[in-house]
Amino acid sequence: MNAEVKCKDRTGLITLLTPKGTNIINFYEVELNECVQCELSFINTGKFNFSFQAELSGPKSLLQYLEFSPIDGSVDVGQTEHASVSFQPFKKCVLKGLELRIKISHGPTFLCSLSGCAVSPAVHFSFTSYNFGTCFIYQAGMPPYKQILVVTNKEETSMSLDCLYTNTTYLEVNFRVDVIKPGKTLEIPITFYPRESIQYRELIPFEINGLSQQIIEIKGKGTEMKISVLDPANKIVKLGAVLPGQVVKKTVSIMNNSHTQLTFSLSVLFSVPDLQEPKVLTLIPFHNITLKHKEVCKLEVIFAPKKRIPPFSEEVLMECMGLLRPLFLLSGCCQALEISLDQEHLPFGPVVYQTQATRRILMLNTGDVGAR
Repeated sequence: MNAEVKCKDRTGLITLLTPKGTNIINFYEVELNECVQCELSFINTGKFNFSFQAELSGPKSLLQYLEFSPIDGSVDVGQTEHASVSFQPFKKCVLKGLELRIKISHGPTFLCSLSGCAVSPAVHFSFTSYNFGTCFIYQAGMPPYKQILVVTNKEETSMSLDCLYTNTTYLEVNFRVDVIKPGKTLEIPITFYPRESIQYRELIPFEINGLSQQIIEIKGKGTEMKISVLDPANKIVKLGAVLPGQVVKKTVSIMNNSHTQLTFSLSVLFSVPDLQEPKVLTLIPFHNITLKHKEVCKLEVIFAPKKRIPPFSEEVLMECMGLLRPLFLLSGCCQALEISLDQEHLPFGPVVYQTQATRRILMLNTGDVGAR
């Protein structure tokens, strides 16, 4: 029986199989989920038709990734029929102990050893799991919580990368399909916008070359921003009526009731210009106050007026992450003598020699104490 069997591998190399000894069919390196085929040609150069039958044998854990199609067939005189053996791995593996036996009716048997391995693409992700930790519930004006995922192509060929994740109101992946050249990197921003006081967990699948996937796990927790005056009586800090030169000091305790550390500064939008003068109304500390969960900070309020200040009520605000929130009120005044005239210039005009002219000046006491 004159039968020839040729094998064309994935590189295009064609080998004439021999019934003497063992032939090698090499799949080389195959990416996960990639399907690679080696084509076999059955050529009938004889005077009679023949049929063939193929059988794969070896470890079951590897056979599940291999297929021979069709497993049998017939070849007429002078004709050529084709079949293929395919390798499509879903997990990393190395082909060992696998045998393909091709039996020609009334003819020789061809024995082939299958070799190759399954590999994942040489793509490096800077992390496969990231926890944003406890974050404050997002509000307009706040800077978002962001982390950069860096993807590096360590292959010798370009690779495509696609993100199969659908953005939500609380997690956003700023990425489109892209091609990464060999040795190059790609930066992918992942932004977390917690909307509720709950635990968050999302899986972000990235598809490599349309074949394999890399899952990135993202975690985080939302929490409310809670900071308040420890003693409700200090929601209004009464500095009282002070005389010029006197100094009044008050202490206000502030507690962080948030479930995470908080850094903030104080802010006061003075409506009375005299309060803006240096060292008239001072709060210590004022900038970059950091409090852990349940930690208390004692704020010292110092009121040291140098002149009369009318009664005031000023709101002290907490400034954190672009947000302003009221903390407490400051009220008080500085009582002092304040005399003013109704005019600054007195025009007498022409006056006859040895006569007199009289003009009236109105003196006003706009202060808080009597004058004589």
